[in-house]
Amino acid sequence: MGFILDLYVHLRIRTRILLLCVCYSLCIIIAVLAGRLLSTTLAVISTTAFVLLGTLFSWMLFLSISNALQRIIGYLSIMDSGDLTQTIDAKRNNEMSTIIRTINN
Repeated sequence: MGFILDLYVHLRIRTRILLLCVCYSLCIIIAVLAGRLLSTTLAVISTTAFVLLGTLFSWMLFLSISNALQRIIGYLSIMDSGDLTQTIDAKRNNEMSTIIRTINN
């Protein structure tokens, strides 16, 4: 699970949102097929599993953006107090890291 999470957080934010949309679309398609082809119990179980997976991916996306924004806000408040010697490390290669690198320069 750690490898998948590490791979996921290194994706660009646009890619993560696209992945989330594709995942939800596939979940809806599979849930509809399960409802038509399988028993009601299996359809409910598969739908529940897909909703939980979608929630997990959404939460991971939210946390990755929120954590990066908190780091940037903390850095900017240090700069606002007059200390321009601090730097912030860009941990990944996504849109938030581009903002961090721009602020550092």
